[in-house]
Amino acid sequence: MRGLKATRSTEPSRPPRCTDRLRFEPNTPFTERTFDMLDGIGWVIAGGESGPRYRPVQEQWLVDIRDACSKARVPFFFRQWGGRSPKAGGRELAGATWDEMPPRPAVTA
Repeated sequence: MRGLKATRSTEPSRPPRCTDRLRFEPNTPFTERTFDMLDGIGWVIAGGESGPRYRPVQEQWLVDIRDACSKARVPFFFRQWGGRSPKAGGRELAGATWDEMPPRPAVTA
């Protein structure tokens, strides 16, 4: 796999109606720290797992991927800490919310 790895993700994904110019890597739940490069990735979404059998996420893993995204100029979106409910841990990482998004392509008629 290129780029980042999370337990449920095996390949960089393309959301519906996404142009070939944007490849994003959803990392929720982010349950292991393994990433090596961000080549070809246009957006990283990371966060913890929620639900009654959630697995905790390590803060340092998230900080490391946020820093790697910053260095590579890849937008980083931190979704949630996770817990028994999606809102249990909040959305702040290192004292801030991370809602970066890739630029939207121009709409042509």
